[in-house]
Amino acid sequence: MAVRRLSLYAAVTAACVVSSSTLLAQNGAGPDRAAGRMVDALFEPNAPAQLLPKNAQPPRRGIKRPTLQAKLVRNATAKDGAPAFALVDRYGGILRYVEPVGKIKLDPYVGRVVGVRHDTGDTLLASQLIFPPLTQGASRTANGVQQAAFQEPLPAGRRAADTLLEPTPADQPEPIAETGESYTFEGDEELYMGEGGPMYHEEGLEFGGCPNCESGTCSLHVGHGYRRGGNPAPRSRAYLHGEYLLWWFDGMDVPPLVTTSNAADGGVLPNPGAGDNQSTVVIYGQDPLLEDPRSGFRVLLGVWLDDCNRQAIEGDYLFLGRLDETFTASGINGNPIISRPFFDFFPPGGGPPQENAQQVSSADLDGSVTVDSSSEFQGAGIRLRHNLCRSGCADIGCGQCIDCGMGVDCGMGIDCGMGVGCGTGVGCANDYRYVDFLAGFRWYQLNERLQITEDLVINVEAPGDTSFNGTEIMVLDRFTTDNDFVGGELGFDWGIERNRWSLGLLSRVAIGNNRQRASVYGFTQTFPPGVNPPPDGEEGGLLALSSNIGSYERDRFSMIPELNFNVGYKVTQSCKLRVGYTLMYWTNVIRPGDQIDREINSTLLPGVDPADVEPIPQRPAFAFNETNLLIQGLNVGMEYNW
Repeated sequence: MAVRRLSLYAAVTAACVVSSSTLLAQNGAGPDRAAGRMVDALFEPNAPAQLLPKNAQPPRRGIKRPTLQAKLVRNATAKDGAPAFALVDRYGGILRYVEPVGKIKLDPYVGRVVGVRHDTGDTLLASQLIFPPLTQGASRTANGVQQAAFQEPLPAGRRAADTLLEPTPADQPEPIAETGESYTFEGDEELYMGEGGPMYHEEGLEFGGCPNCESGTCSLHVGHGYRRGGNPAPRSRAYLHGEYLLWWFDGMDVPPLVTTSNAADGGVLPNPGAGDNQSTVVIYGQDPLLEDPRSGFRVLLGVWLDDCNRQAIEGDYLFLGRLDETFTASGINGNPIISRPFFDFFPPGGGPPQENAQQVSSADLDGSVTVDSSSEFQGAGIRLRHNLCRSGCADIGCGQCIDCGMGVDCGMGIDCGMGVGCGTGVGCANDYRYVDFLAGFRWYQLNERLQITEDLVINVEAPGDTSFNGTEIMVLDRFTTDNDFVGGELGFDWGIERNRWSLGLLSRVAIGNNRQRASVYGFTQTFPPGVNPPPDGEEGGLLALSSNIGSYERDRFSMIPELNFNVGYKVTQSCKLRVGYTLMYWTNVIRPGDQIDREINSTLLPGVDPADVEPIPQRPAFAFNETNLLIQGLNVGMEYNW
């Protein structure tokens, strides 16, 4: 007997599993949607409706959207011969007059929103109206609970009209069954079932406008997530993005800065076309600097200015933390040989201009050289956002641009479905697509520095002149640049949302003025042993001498095109996780390494007898050397809407 009971239980369990699998298949439920519903159950106050048993009521057919929805009121001018009832908009303006017909009693519906089945002009018959059901209490949805934040695609064979309708009084018209149209009421919220899904009208949620929208279907941004078909749902009232940035910049070009070699070559670079100094190796410089990734953040705050979500104002700020790079090389008694190479117009012993080097570590010097470089980047912008196109995807077809009564679907003469992102055959599963136009102002700032410091100690072995032994020498060369861009910005933001997933592409270009600033500084200080205070320092180092030391500034035209690609996933109705990639290109930028002139008139070096100075040529010289900067990187963050 126990074996038979176990067999019966197993058979019932198998039947339930098969039935559930079939139901999931019919409903189009997949791993993503099932996971999404579980997340809804965790984050939303009410359980998703799809997780509860279906109502046994058979589905209704032929759902149609009323051509007009308005409030039914008594006509105050009826005594003048006008019909006794009228339909008015939210502002009290009369849209249509209504004539009673037969047994249809209009009094119970005064003050309620009704639909118009067939709109034939200024005066309608009561039989042309669609009436809400008269209920004895709060109505329910098909599943008896409020749906979760997301309106998932309706399964095949089951329409959103499958709601529990309260009994209709016998002397009242059957408001739905005659045409297959259905709507229900959830508390104070009027929920019309239109083509492809529900359209909402909520009293008290308007922000003072969108009078041209259909019965407020545009001002429905609170508490319902996304709707399909009909007028696509406006996005939110305000939105905040916060992102972590991991970006890379083009490296900064620099000439050879530090070399090593055997003692005979002294770290001097080979002269072009000559076979000398073959042992010299560049140990720092010549290759780009500051190529490591930079971490930072970006925040964006936006506010929609109208009920239809057509115009918004938004601002953003980004900051990349300072990136530092340091190199140090040192030697004692010439082990190893460390030098700073340059091209000398007046080499020792005479002769034509040729390669030379300043010793850091040699037989007579113990010393070290340190190269520090740094870079810091930030930017901000403020702009207006204007919606050009919005579209949803109804049950009856795809890619239809939906008008909000104000040309919201296709602004500025742009034809939806013609390459602007709407109606491109993306699919018919709760899609929402949009194209926004951006116009505003943009500011970017790039500050960079390159500094070379030598710390030398004279150490001459006998039988040489040892009177200077112990003398310490400090040599400093510093190059800094600042780029400040200010200009206008134009762009487009294209996006599509399907269920919880979203895809966005932002393209924009900033055009304006780049203020270029450069500073060159050099200094040499000698500290003889036993001398306190030390003698005054001298202007000039090695690559920064009297011929190029100073501050320089100019304005240059610049452009900064930018592409930003993002993928998002909604965790709750208001919260979305985002990951993306950004690509920027900044033209006419100055960087410290490009401002170095390694061709030097060595008679201008500190410590040279003035009688030996050759004033010409004035080298190193300063010249604004520009480059273009490529910036790219990843962004990971969160978007919050309310």
